[in-house]
Amino acid sequence: MYSKIAVAVLVLVAAAGCVLPGTSSAQAPAKLAENTGILELSVNVKGAEIYVDDALYGMIKRADRVQDVIIPAGKHLLGLKKFGYKSFSASIGVEAGAVNTLAVDLKRLPTEVISPEDMPKDKAKE
Repeated sequence: MYSKIAVAVLVLVAAAGCVLPGTSSAQAPAKLAENTGILELSVNVKGAEIYVDDALYGMIKRADRVQDVIIPAGKHLLGLKKFGYKSFSASIGVEAGAVNTLAVDLKRLPTEVISPEDMPKDKAKE
């Protein structure tokens, strides 16, 4: 009986520690690594790859939703790539201990429709 009560108390303590009144996800975490900041990135295309200084940093998990990316403070080259969309790149500055925001709208690349008359002729049939 005491073990059930102890388990119940531990579960309640753990749950209370996870939810603090008056906090939101928009606030910076209490313990960010020194010389890092948060980039709140919103991109209109799910699956776009995130590059920071030409290194793959992650992927957009949900379109048009803010996704936090922890980046070292300073100036960086941010890139976003997705097949079928025009790549995006920009020079960004990230402030240490701060929340920096950026919203990006990737543009779809135009597609070319080829009619059967424009298709290459198969020389084997000639």
